[in-house]
Amino acid sequence: MVSKRIGNAVVRNKCKRRMRESAKLLDVIAGYDIVFIARRNADSASFDEICDSMSRLVDVAGLYLSE
Repeated sequence: MVSKRIGNAVVRNKCKRRMRESAKLLDVIAGYDIVFIARRNADSASFDEICDSMSRLVDVAGLYLSE
């Protein structure tokens, strides 16, 4: 989810696309719905920063799939 405070529609859609692709790379436990909300500097963050941040949040929540 990206708030209207993050910029115009082009910027918000770019943030959503980056977050969606980053979420596809995460290996999480099945059966959970995870909601990520973009905050202030999400529009200027690189894809790697977004991936790292989302990965860290999933790790803290303990939702990574154990191998």
